[in-house]
Amino acid sequence: MQSSWSGKSTTVYPFARSFEEFQEMFWNAPVGIFRSTPEGRFVSANPAWAEMCGYSSPRELIESVTDIASQIYAGPEERERFKRRLELCGYVVDYEYRLCRPDGSVLWVAENVRAVQDDQGRVCYQGIAIDISRRKLAEDALRSSEERFFKAFRSSPAPQVISEIQTGRFVDVNDRWVEMLGWDREEMIGRNSKEVGIWGDPGERDRIVGTMQSRGYFKDQPIVFRTKQGRMVEALWSAEKIVLDGQELMLSMIQDETERKKVVRELEENYRFLDTVLDTIQDGVCVLDRDFRIIKVNQTMEEWYHLKRPLEGKTCYQVFHDRAELCSCCPATRALETHRMEMKTMAFDHQGSAGGTAEIYAQPLFDATGQPKYIVEYVRDITTHKQAEEALRQKNEEKSVLLDCIPTQLWYLPDEATYGAVNQAHADFVGLDKTVMEFQPIDRVLSPEETEVCRRSNLEVYATRRPYTAEEWLYNAHGERRLLAIVKTPKLNEQGEVEYVVCSGTDITEQKQYEQELQYLSFHDQLTGLHNRAFLEAELQRLEQSREYPITIICMDLDGLKLVNDSLGHEYGDRHLKSCAEVIQGSFRASDIVARVGGDEFVALLPTTSREAGDRIIDRIQEAVGEYNQTWQPTVPLGLSIGLACAQDREQALSQVYKQADDLMYRDKLNRNTNTQSQIMTALMAALEERDFVTSGHVHRLEDLCRELGRKSGLSSTQLSDLNLLAQMHDLGKVGIPDHILFKPGPLTEEEWKIMRQHPEKGYRIALATKDLAGIADLILKHHERWDGTGYPLGLAGEDIPIECRILAVVDSFDAMTNDRPYRKAMPVDQALEELAQGAGTHFDPALVHAFMDMMRTGEISRG
Repeated sequence: MQSSWSGKSTTVYPFARSFEEFQEMFWNAPVGIFRSTPEGRFVSANPAWAEMCGYSSPRELIESVTDIASQIYAGPEERERFKRRLELCGYVVDYEYRLCRPDGSVLWVAENVRAVQDDQGRVCYQGIAIDISRRKLAEDALRSSEERFFKAFRSSPAPQVISEIQTGRFVDVNDRWVEMLGWDREEMIGRNSKEVGIWGDPGERDRIVGTMQSRGYFKDQPIVFRTKQGRMVEALWSAEKIVLDGQELMLSMIQDETERKKVVRELEENYRFLDTVLDTIQDGVCVLDRDFRIIKVNQTMEEWYHLKRPLEGKTCYQVFHDRAELCSCCPATRALETHRMEMKTMAFDHQGSAGGTAEIYAQPLFDATGQPKYIVEYVRDITTHKQAEEALRQKNEEKSVLLDCIPTQLWYLPDEATYGAVNQAHADFVGLDKTVMEFQPIDRVLSPEETEVCRRSNLEVYATRRPYTAEEWLYNAHGERRLLAIVKTPKLNEQGEVEYVVCSGTDITEQKQYEQELQYLSFHDQLTGLHNRAFLEAELQRLEQSREYPITIICMDLDGLKLVNDSLGHEYGDRHLKSCAEVIQGSFRASDIVARVGGDEFVALLPTTSREAGDRIIDRIQEAVGEYNQTWQPTVPLGLSIGLACAQDREQALSQVYKQADDLMYRDKLNRNTNTQSQIMTALMAALEERDFVTSGHVHRLEDLCRELGRKSGLSSTQLSDLNLLAQMHDLGKVGIPDHILFKPGPLTEEEWKIMRQHPEKGYRIALATKDLAGIADLILKHHERWDGTGYPLGLAGEDIPIECRILAVVDSFDAMTNDRPYRKAMPVDQALEELAQGAGTHFDPALVHAFMDMMRTGEISRG
């Protein structure tokens, strides 16, 4: 009998001396033995083969398997390949295939089969089979190891080469070797190193071979290489023997010293990083051997069971469960039996926690034979996870509260017609509870009109997959129509399709109104409501390109505004301007453009208007001004200087026509200036008379007293004339002081005095603007200065104060003390003279006070 099991022909002694002995050997053999028909039925089998095939007995196997190709072979093609080889040679040696068992598991088996004939001459297959699954696992592991080796070799950041030890012929080089030395792979593989010419010292190769033969490896051998470009590179060479496909080869690596140190540092950092990562894992990790003794634990395990250190060498049930024997429900025990990961939820106690629950995962690690060698246990504290989940839930609630607190309305759409979640602001706007709105059709929440608008924009977002922005009018819960700035942003999935749409709505009703107001203000004069210069200039540009010729331009200037502002104040001046604007606006047509372009200047643009029509409009303006003055009788009458120019066609630039009208307006102003000033002064004097500041008695007393004291002081006739006029007009500036201050019955406050002290400057500006009073403007300015320099507004002292002002100060004070005022009664003359004497040298010129008192005592002037 010849055995082909090993592939070699060897003679073996007979196993049985009788049929009974042979049958017993066949039945108890540890290998599978069987006989089958070419048609695919088993004729006989021993228990080992039946068990290998997944059946409880040979009888069950023979009766159950009716087609070996489909029931035993994992791939029917493997059966066909087996039969072809058997029919060709008559036998098959070491035929390997995958055997499929009834439970779906698969084994690798190797068979030696021979075709034989029985006593009737029928062909059958007689074979022996063994389970080679473990060997296959080892081969796969080896193949995977070689694949990992070559993957690591080719992807290594260090230059590496595999070469024959004796010849130096290159077998393989990685990319970094090619990059460092410059030769392509094709230029190096198959050639030896001397042929390529990489050695700086040709004898270096022989020394390396000697070292390899004596030691089998060397490390960090200093060496000099030559690159393809001829550059010499100093490096460190490390190499060792490896065996690939049964051939001894040399695996070499070169690197310069700097790179090596850098790599070492990086490796050390990586190791520290990996240790840190392991120690920062929140789950407990431990490695057990087959006897359930602890080999390695991570930092979490160390912390959990620090009171039982050292943990290594002790059994898991001693450390983790305080037991003397294995736990009956231990997943590690189960993993050793099933060869797969097992999980069990168990009670969990450690030094940092008690009464908790943990998930324990046990994963077996196999040795080269496929047997479990170690068990890695992962202990996950579910209690901590539940706490984290609760914290996450609370955080989500906080986010929801935060979203509900912001005024911006937020919601999302799972599709174009359905609400998703909404925040409180949106629910309040609609006037529904959030739970009523969420995940409901839009048409159940909004009106039909609003639903249609919303759905159209939703469809656009879903179709274009781009954000949508718009301003939409919607009714809120109170029935108010509000303008919302709507933004709808699609969230795309990995396939680029819209997963949902996030929407926001901001109520911009007031903002839009404010913008409209700003736009109005940007083209209108804030005081008068007429258009402003910016609008006028834009209209000039527009009209210049239009067909609305002839175009007439009328320029108007309010007469005497500066004098009005200086005398009656800017508040009155503003009212004066507004009244003028109303008169002007009422004189033009609705199609005309009227603008205020300066402080007192107005311009009107009249499209399709001839010069003659413009003249008629000017007449209408003058009539309206006269009617206003007659009807309302203002303190200062309105007066307008007007100029007109007309552009017949585009040949005339409107800017030039505008300038012509402006020049004509100023010419009219010059012609009217003297009369205007006279009218205004008359009005101001009337205002003073109404306030009882230029009554005949007061003025005449001042004139008489000033004239006599002036003569006694030796003033010239011109000075006496100016002094007389000063006596009349020194309080001219008080027309701009409010009545509640002028006629206050009690003493003035400090703030009121500040306003009162402004009247000399007001009077000064009024006088300067008037030809008849310009000569005494300086005297009006200084008539409240004091001898000791404490007066106002300039703080002059002594003889720096004009003598006319010093005389008026004495006389006006005397007259004020001896006549009734709103806040006091008149005092006797003697008492008044005593007051003047006390003020001499401080308020008044001492010489003038002495002269005035002499005049009063000698009777040169009446004492009342």
